[in-house]
Amino acid sequence: MSLPLLLTRPQDFEDFIFFTIIDVPAFRNSLRGFKPTTSHDVLESLVKICEQKDKPGRVPLAQTQIAFSREGLNKLNVKDSIRDDYFDKGSMLGRKAELGSTGDWDDVFYEGKVHGVVIVAASGERSRK
Repeated sequence: MSLPLLLTRPQDFEDFIFFTIIDVPAFRNSLRGFKPTTSHDVLESLVKICEQKDKPGRVPLAQTQIAFSREGLNKLNVKDSIRDDYFDKGSMLGRKAELGSTGDWDDVFYEGKVHGVVIVAASGERSRK
């Protein structure tokens, strides 16, 4: 049995920027300039890393992703099911016991406050700026 190739981003340095959508048209407009890292981008980075392997130093990499909560998609009027029951039920906070979470949650994760997260990952602290 062969496993699928999973391409990941550098994770030595990561920033997680949680957001709430206030103005939907302005948010949609601002997304026009956002280019998340694609699998093709990751593949190109892995090739650069392989080429650099026997040389000193590291390949400077910075990659970005964006993810939405169910509440965030609803705010953007994307109401279709993604066919993941846990996600489609909305905030996980109300289902902590069902999910096996016994710890405290930060206030930002209470129902409807988080519409998404932008993840910036880099191979070095200076690469992520």
